[in-house]
Amino acid sequence: MGVVPDTTQVQGTLALNGSIDGPFDNLKHSLHLDVNDGKFSYIPLNISIADLQVETSLESDQIIISSCTMNNISLRNKEKGSASLQGTLRKEGMRLRSGSLQLNLDQFWLMDRSDQSYRFTGDLLAKYLPKGIFDLSGSIILNHGKILLDSGFFSDESTLSISPKIKVFRPEAEFERTIQIEDSTSYMEISNIDVDLNQQLYLTAEFPLLDDYNKQLSVLSTAYVDGIFDGEVKLSMDEESLSMEGEVYALRGDLKAMGAMFEISNATLSFLGRDYYNPIMDIQAMRTIDNYEVVTSLSGSVAVPQLSFSSTSSESLSQTDIISLILFGRVASELGDNNPLLSSVMTSLSGSMNQLMGASLVDRFSWDPSSQQIEIGMSLSEKLYLSITQVYQGQNQDIQSQTIIGLEFFILKRMYMEMQSNPSTGSLSGYVFHRWRY
Repeated sequence: MGVVPDTTQVQGTLALNGSIDGPFDNLKHSLHLDVNDGKFSYIPLNISIADLQVETSLESDQIIISSCTMNNISLRNKEKGSASLQGTLRKEGMRLRSGSLQLNLDQFWLMDRSDQSYRFTGDLLAKYLPKGIFDLSGSIILNHGKILLDSGFFSDESTLSISPKIKVFRPEAEFERTIQIEDSTSYMEISNIDVDLNQQLYLTAEFPLLDDYNKQLSVLSTAYVDGIFDGEVKLSMDEESLSMEGEVYALRGDLKAMGAMFEISNATLSFLGRDYYNPIMDIQAMRTIDNYEVVTSLSGSVAVPQLSFSSTSSESLSQTDIISLILFGRVASELGDNNPLLSSVMTSLSGSMNQLMGASLVDRFSWDPSSQQIEIGMSLSEKLYLSITQVYQGQNQDIQSQTIIGLEFFILKRMYMEMQSNPSTGSLSGYVFHRWRY
């Protein structure tokens, strides 16, 4: 293919025959173009085209595609799809004026990359309209779809643009710096394409939440959705942008929040038009923890998501109790009354850290439910670091806790001193550490 970047393994035969006659400024031609056993791979989409057969007539006033058939193959799993195209385009000189093309897809791979994969069956009609518009319409069914979105997708502000190195000129006009070129730019317009997801859309997404957490608490301010979705959407596109309208819903799936997995009970994504990459979410997921029914809700738009918690249990639970259940498997009152460390951590996790101590002060937060231990830490200066650890022992009413306060002082680049105090036992210990490489 040569002129198409990232195209490899090009094979096949191309035959062109016919006649060209008439004066140079008004040539008449009748040509026949055949492609047999064509094959190539397109790396960006991770697909290959094989068994490409084309029969085309190029007349002075029209282009007739009698037959164009192909198979396409996923380079990842080697599964095949196929497509066929036929139709007539009428032209005047080198300019298209009207015509239509019929495209038939049968489990055709649009792409099959690790982050996105789409496979469709259906019929599409492309009409060439005045002012250089290709209007696309039809109805297709999703045979296979997979979308994997990480947090970088939602923070990516890049846009699609044309390289400034690309120059386009009218092929039939001699180039002059002062020439007035008629605006004949063509573009694709989608009047209406109905897409049936056919219970085949697998969505895995990581949603960074806009909350009070700093980078060290990012694991707590990120929600993860993994599920299979169904529904129908309508696609349209004009010269400005693509538009998508419709609603998709989860058949089954999971929502991970605060490090815990919840089973999705209801989830819908609503696409409202041009802002198709920013749908409105309404997701509820449930989990039973220590005989309490905890409900996690992810709502708002993808750009500004909101995470909230509630409980359907008969006993009323505060946000602190619910988050304590999620992290430690028990309500806050069972972890110790009047505990300032627990209160500050729970308040932080409830989204109110700035009101209490300022999110920028907390440099470290960790919890380990298996060992029933939580820790927060902060830098007091460039050489002084304070940590507070709460360790819980026992079960239910017999639970006991102890607080360990640590202070690290960096003496040299590879030497630091650590002191630990346990107020409950009155013990005090100190250590000096030296790092070296070997």
